[in-house]
Amino acid sequence: MSDTEQTPVIQTWAEANGFESSDVDIAGVTPLLRLGMMDVTADAFRGDVGDHRAVLAEFSIGTPSISEGFGGSGVTGTLFTVFLLEFDAARWRRLTVHPRDFGNDRNWSGRLLHRDREVEGIGNEFDERYRVIASTAISDEHLHQVFSQEFVSWYLAQGELVADIEDHGDDGGYLLVGREGVNLEAAELDRLRGQAEHVARHVAGL
Repeated sequence: MSDTEQTPVIQTWAEANGFESSDVDIAGVTPLLRLGMMDVTADAFRGDVGDHRAVLAEFSIGTPSISEGFGGSGVTGTLFTVFLLEFDAARWRRLTVHPRDFGNDRNWSGRLLHRDREVEGIGNEFDERYRVIASTAISDEHLHQVFSQEFVSWYLAQGELVADIEDHGDDGGYLLVGREGVNLEAAELDRLRGQAEHVARHVAGL
């Protein structure tokens, strides 16, 4: 890096918080990370979030652009910053909370619903802003515990937050917490890490 180039904020933040640069590719690890056709892991760093080993990464979900409908082959990318935590997800199998306005790709929710079910009736504002898709293996009782009034109120106050939980059997499980956008400032990365810790504590305590 030349003297005129600035170190990316995410790298500075990672180094200051005990994360080390990594060439890990997180594509496909959770429902969010396999929604696109050409998904790319950009800057990635390994470290800890609370008691969990984690990856901090900037990630691009590549989907066909509008030009495809006119014979083109363009791809547009939706950019995210995520914390991906190693997490005991055996009880949950798969659970996602995604903002309803994610792009214009109708296949996004369709792919998630292929084996799962959409959960509604959590609350008027929550249902309007978020789509919740859960494994059919999760009981209504467990879903009620996850989406307690306290947790729903907290989640609504966070902005457009993404959360995925998925179990990979013998390969372990993962919890992803992220938000759309890259090149976040240090304070935003602090907040996102705190949000990941909060979701992990809440779900692990149930």
